[in-house]
Parts: sequence; C-alpha cells; structure tokens
Amino acid sequence: MTNTQLRIISALILILILVVTLFLGPSAVTLLLLITGGLLVDEFSHNMLKKSRSSAQHIIAVMIFLCGLIYLTFQTEISSWLLLFAMVSNWLWLIYLLLEKMESRRVLNIIKKNAYLAGPFFLLPFSCLLFLLKQPRWLELILLMLIMNFLVDSGAWFFGKLFGNKKLWPVISPKKTINGAIGGSLTSLVITSYLIYYFFDKLSFLLVLSVLGITFLAQAGDLIESK
Repeated sequence: MTNTQLRIISALILILILVVTLFLGPSAVTLLLLITGGLLVDEFSHNMLKKSRSSAQHIIAVMIFLCGLIYLTFQTEISSWLLLFAMVSNWLWLIYLLLEKMESRRVLNIIKKNAYLAGPFFLLPFSCLLFLLKQPRWLELILLMLIMNFLVDSGAWFFGKLFGNKKLWPVISPKKTINGAIGGSLTSLVITSYLIYYFFDKLSFLLVLSVLGITFLAQAGDLIESK
C-alpha cells in the first residue's frame, strides 16, 4: 500500500469518526477533543521534542492539557479573554517567525528545553473549540470551522503554486510559502465571512477579525503537523 493510499484510508476513517461523533452530540465531541488533544500533546512532546514518555516534562504537558480541558468542560461559560489570548498569542508567534525570516530554531530550542509548555500550547486552541460546543447552534459553528480550515489549506495550496517564491518556514515545512499562507487566509476570510452572513444573518468587524485570527491559528497548526 502506497503512502497516498494509506493517507486516503486514514482520512476516510477520521471523517467517519467525526460524523458519528457530531451525530451523537456535544458530549461525544468533547470526549473526542480530550482524546485527540491528549494524543497531539503526546506526539508533539515525544516525537518532535524528543522527550521520553516517562519524563516529568512530558507527563506535566499531558496533564496540563487534560486537566485544563476537563476543568473548562464543566464551566458554564468560557471567558472571552481566554479566547482572545489564544488567538493573539498565535498571532505574535507568527509575526516573530516572519521577523526571523523563518530560518531560526530559537523557538524550537525554547520549547524543547521547556516541553511542559506543549500542554497550554494545545489547550488554548482546544478551549476555543470547547467554547463552540457550548453555543446553541454548535453544530453549524463546528461545520463552519471545518469549512474555514479546508479553505485555508486549499487557498494556501492554490496561491502557493501560482505565486509562491519566498518560503514560510523552511526548517519546518520546506514547501509552504509566505504568499500561499496569505492567500489561504484571505480565501478563507472572504468565503467564511459570506457564509456567516448568509446563515447567521449578521457580520461585524469583530467577527471578521476573529475569522482572520482563526485562519492564522490554522496556519500555525499546519506548520506544527508538517514537522
């Protein structure tokens, strides 16, 4: 079996799991977030940061994520300040990488020395997903998020092929370009904003800014997975 065939089969299985989970309701989706988030923290710490699963930093990173998400699950509301901090922190990270011309390993070295930071690093975006599950129209919001991320990836590929020349972060992902990243974010921003206005009959500057922030989060997550 080729790598492409394996990836297609894996994608179909994951889509099936997602569809079943969405059908079962918010509780099932929350459980899925706990499992996938815990696995992501484990993979990031063990495979990328090269930390042993028995090391204190690895265990602390996983526990911070799991305990934090479980705590937020039982809260009736999640602070909007936490959500704002999640997006702004990722914006600053991307801006720093742009200033470093995407060739510095400084960020990776800092995280490797402090692997427990992987816990809050993943907890912030997952808390945003948990916030969506607490909304009355949670299913439409989750589907909108999936469409938004699909548009980011597709737009980045399209603009990267046509106009890509400067690499985004060659140390991590040699194929991704700055123009592709900008094009992906703008494509998702325009189409998602239209869908929000069409289905929810409202659109504001703050909402558009939030969509733009989420597209940056998607780019950051894509960079991590590329490693």
